[in-house]
Amino acid sequence: MAQLLTSHKARRAKYTAWGDCSLFPSKELCPMAQHSRALTRKLRFFRLRSKQGMVVIKTIIFDLGNVLVFFDHDLMMEQIARVCELPFADVFDLLMTQGVGIQFEQGLISTPEIYDLLKKKADKHVGDKELFQAIGDIFRMNDPMLGLVKELKANGYKLILLSNTCEIHIETIKEKYRVIHEFERQVLSYEVNARKPDPRIYLEALKLSGDKPEECLYIDDINEYVEAAKKLGLEGEHFVGHDDIVLKLKARGLL
Repeated sequence: MAQLLTSHKARRAKYTAWGDCSLFPSKELCPMAQHSRALTRKLRFFRLRSKQGMVVIKTIIFDLGNVLVFFDHDLMMEQIARVCELPFADVFDLLMTQGVGIQFEQGLISTPEIYDLLKKKADKHVGDKELFQAIGDIFRMNDPMLGLVKELKANGYKLILLSNTCEIHIETIKEKYRVIHEFERQVLSYEVNARKPDPRIYLEALKLSGDKPEECLYIDDINEYVEAAKKLGLEGEHFVGHDDIVLKLKARGLL
């Protein structure tokens, strides 16, 4: 009898500890807290399914620039002009007026080719490293978005990054900002040879998701790009800031 009582007390102590998050270094390690979060996600899923006409979102597709990180193209052109000792107007004309910047983002011009174009225009010798820094060092983190992305990922949503960008910018962001590493799947304009709002770039993201268009939510700070996604059947939200997108995601039952 004494052994039975001891065994019963041991089991009760085990299950009490299992549910007592104060015994763990953090709630993330507490089995009861983990179970509770999983249950909450399941309840949210079935609650959304029960609402007539409500779409169940499985994949969230994020734009990069001015959503996850801020960027400044004017700063980029100023830095290029400085290292190449060129007038700003000449750099603007090359990248913007002549469309070389768009071709670079679309993968029609490679990184070595953009270097060569700038070196030919420069009034002095310029190294690849100088040009890499001038083109790439134009970002700063939108700090609250890292936590939001991590929360969505922890809630079980598939996350895809979809961006009009170039190799230099992506390499810079990978080196400096953790947020990009939260995305296992990425659709980058220079790799797929298509820029938003070209339907091909959205279709590439849909292919990666493996989900139906209505099961994917696209978030972008440029409303034209959101509308282009909607025309293909995706859900869409216009990004104007962290707090606003949190409210929109909560309204959809995603947070």
